[in-house]
Amino acid sequence: MKTLLGWPEVHGFQGFGALMHLDMQTMSAVNVTVTAILGGVLLFTWARERESPFVGWWGLTLLTMSAGVAMTAGPATPRADFPQSRHGDDRSL
Repeated sequence: MKTLLGWPEVHGFQGFGALMHLDMQTMSAVNVTVTAILGGVLLFTWARERESPFVGWWGLTLLTMSAGVAMTAGPATPRADFPQSRHGDDRSL
């Protein structure tokens, strides 16, 4: 069996032209992890050599951004239950 690039399929490998499914949860996890690591490295570098405060602020900003993406990408909390109107329709919400 030939793949998209014309290479034979070997043990399930379909060549580099095969499509891969990446959902938003996976991409968000990668984003949070990489951003947190970069922020930690910058803060570590700033702690060792404090010549420029810019490096510390940059690291702190990356850690804050990582926490923000983690909070928004996480599961949503359930909404508060609003009381139903007297007439039974939800237009009053």
